[in-house]
Amino acid sequence: MARPKTGKPKKEGLSLSVSAQARANLDFMSRIRQQSISSMVEEWAAKESKRLAKETGQEIPNVDQISLFEEE
Repeated sequence: MARPKTGKPKKEGLSLSVSAQARANLDFMSRIRQQSISSMVEEWAAKESKRLAKETGQEIPNVDQISLFEEE
C-alpha cells in the first residue's frame, strides 16, 4: 500500500561548486549543529535576504509570483 502524501511543497534542487576547504567547513558545521547543509543554506538565505531587503528597500521576491529563471 502506498504511503499518503505529506502535502509539503516539493523542494528545488541546487548544485554548488565549492572548494575542498569550504566543503570541509560545511561538513564540520553540519555535524556540530546536527543540521543538514541544505537547511543551513536555507536558513542563511532567509536571514540574508531579509537583511538586504531592509538595507535596499526592495521586496524579497515571492517564488509563487515570479520565475526564478527570468532575467530582469
